[in-house]
Amino acid sequence: MKVSKKSLGNGKTKVMVTVMAQDVTDKIDDLSQQYATALGITVEEGSWAHNELIALCGAEDARKMIDAQIMKDAAEVAITMLGLDIVAKPRFFAEKPATEGQDFSFEAEVFDKPQYELTSYDPVEVTVPGIKVTEEEISDFMAREASQSAKAVADDSVKVARPGVEVELSMVSMQHGTVLESNTKDSYFYTPGEGLMPYDFDSQIIGMEVGETKEFDFMLPAVINEDGTQDAPTKTHCTVTLKHVMKQVLPEITDEWIAANVEGFETYDQYHKWIYDQLLEDKTNMHRQQIASACASKLGERLIGDLPDDIFQACLEDLKEEFVREAKQMGITMGEYQEKLGLNAQQFSMATMFQVEEQLKQTFALEALARHNGLTVEEEDYDKLYSLIAPGREGLAQSQFERNGRTFVVTEAALHAKANELLMDQAIIHVEEDAE
Repeated sequence: MKVSKKSLGNGKTKVMVTVMAQDVTDKIDDLSQQYATALGITVEEGSWAHNELIALCGAEDARKMIDAQIMKDAAEVAITMLGLDIVAKPRFFAEKPATEGQDFSFEAEVFDKPQYELTSYDPVEVTVPGIKVTEEEISDFMAREASQSAKAVADDSVKVARPGVEVELSMVSMQHGTVLESNTKDSYFYTPGEGLMPYDFDSQIIGMEVGETKEFDFMLPAVINEDGTQDAPTKTHCTVTLKHVMKQVLPEITDEWIAANVEGFETYDQYHKWIYDQLLEDKTNMHRQQIASACASKLGERLIGDLPDDIFQACLEDLKEEFVREAKQMGITMGEYQEKLGLNAQQFSMATMFQVEEQLKQTFALEALARHNGLTVEEEDYDKLYSLIAPGREGLAQSQFERNGRTFVVTEAALHAKANELLMDQAIIHVEEDAE
């Protein structure tokens, strides 16, 4: 790979990258296979994953996906090779798409990371919540475990079928005047709204009253037979009686139940102590993170100077892209994503801007503290970071970062962690309540 750089002034650098022809071919092959697998495309033996990807996504979208990933991966290697210290993701420009058997050249515009000083390098002073494990939390933990042994019983206090609540049905199904045995049962336990049956079936069940009988038609989905053939969707006539609305009853958590159902424990007290210790350990680790965040935030308040607007906007766009990606992975719209967070559009926008501002201030403040104290990243600092990234698989994580040429990302993260450790060690910390 060939790399070079050119200063653009105003805190920007242009990085010129050329990926060699064989590497381009290999990347297209590898990425096509990865995307095909992720999209559930079966690539037959002797077929080329790239062609299958184009067939599903179209040539233009497939090209954009692959080009974007090639440029991202190559740019990260180039940034490491050139020793650049950047903030925000690179912005890419390519005149021609990546093509098998040909060199691929592109440019990446990056923001040089600015350096700041602080109004003071004295220890910060913060107040954080204490650590406390409550009986309610222990009971909730036990209840979640016991729910696996819960039994469904009739709930006589509920008379109407609702989405997500199990019911007992008596059901007779017929197709072409013949009883469909597989869908005919005197006692059929079913939860409407979970997608196990078609919507037009569920819509009839939801709202039924206990004791009510209803006749209706619905389309039973196509069935794939053992020989690979597929039956067409079939109109089904159904007579359903709602017998009961069910409820889940948890078992009583006694010594006997624990000995029989919880491996490694014989008594309630043993299990209670183990849960307490687990929750305390989790909260202790979280408490350390709360202290780290509080200290870094307080340090960020000492930053001298304003954040560059172009860097702020670039980081804001990066964060918005992450949110969009998360929403897509969850199969929901951005509006639904915001609702899950309990925010309207304006509140979400303000929260996003605050998050970016806070992240940038903490980043620049920690790096200022590192420079002031002459901190450098040593081998043991990398080891600590890899143990956080992939506990028990530190060697694999390290080899992946090194193979991908992304060591600059690890170096930055390790320096921030080291500066934050120093900051916490020197901090004056007030705890709102005593730890248990």
